[in-house]
Amino acid sequence: MRKHLFLLIMIAAVGLTGCLREGIDTIALPFGKVPDAVIPQEIREQFEQYMPIYDGITPPNIEGEYLCQPDRLVFTSDYGFEVGHVFSPVYFKFANQTASGMAIYRERQGSSVSDASEVYVVGQGNNFTAYFISNVEHRDDYGNITATAKLSEIVSGTVTSDGIVNYRNAFIMLDKYDPDHELMDVNEYRVFEDGDGLAVRYNWTKASAGEDAGLPDKLQRGKSINK
Repeated sequence: MRKHLFLLIMIAAVGLTGCLREGIDTIALPFGKVPDAVIPQEIREQFEQYMPIYDGITPPNIEGEYLCQPDRLVFTSDYGFEVGHVFSPVYFKFANQTASGMAIYRERQGSSVSDASEVYVVGQGNNFTAYFISNVEHRDDYGNITATAKLSEIVSGTVTSDGIVNYRNAFIMLDKYDPDHELMDVNEYRVFEDGDGLAVRYNWTKASAGEDAGLPDKLQRGKSINK
């Protein structure tokens, strides 16, 4: 049974066309590439061993609704969960993709729902990488904010008429205020895949705005595992 200890609220996918906004600073985006603001340079080499990144200025159209099942952990840098751990199915959607490579994204896993209105899509041919940065708040059962975090989410794969082949999804913790140490540490990350190699096209009903949105297990520290 999933533990809904927190309320996850997706505040915003920070960014403007051609830049990512970080506080009062604006970070120029390299055209057709995933920037260091999304994948920090100090972890990029190891990260890309587990998460394929497709550069390019002619990404495919990835609009549609999809299902990742089983959602399986490929790699975790913080040893919070065992590699191979299976999480609840992930329902996700890309919509309103523009010629300049912008889209919106919606994801549901269990009762956790998140949205991003400014998603960047790069790639070429049928291969793509989509990414965004989000600010989140974690709340306890009484509505008190217990932690805040900034993280990047990245989705990669090869889009086909059946779905997304070799679908992978990753979270990177970029910054946080987390006094109770419930979340991944800064620069830690986790990579997930569809266990059968294909995130299928699947029409799913959108969750209403009033539904409970518990913190996804995959963002919590999980059970400690000795290195």
